[in-house]
Amino acid sequence: MDNPGPFAKAEKRLRRRQRRVSGRKKYSKRWRKAVQLVQNVHRDIRNQRRDFQHKLSREIVAANQFIAVEDWNVKGLAGGMLAKSVADVGWSSFLNRLAYRLKALVANC
Repeated sequence: MDNPGPFAKAEKRLRRRQRRVSGRKKYSKRWRKAVQLVQNVHRDIRNQRRDFQHKLSREIVAANQFIAVEDWNVKGLAGGMLAKSVADVGWSSFLNRLAYRLKALVANC
């Protein structure tokens, strides 16, 4: 399944908001408002990623009887050319959500 890439889509909006922060005097009222706007963008990205991971983990658990996860060196992948893409996926949190779904499924059986 393709990753919707919430960070890649919001990158332009985030860049503009961060430029606003850099142009303000630190700790001023306008700076705090600009920082709040940056935080809102990050919150939106986090929520989109979380929503996608929940939906995908639910779909995988419902459709399969056996699930095997490859042991990748995510830290090594995140240090190369694919760093943004790998970080955007959120492998660790996805695997945690998948494990949670599996535990809930086993507990209900």
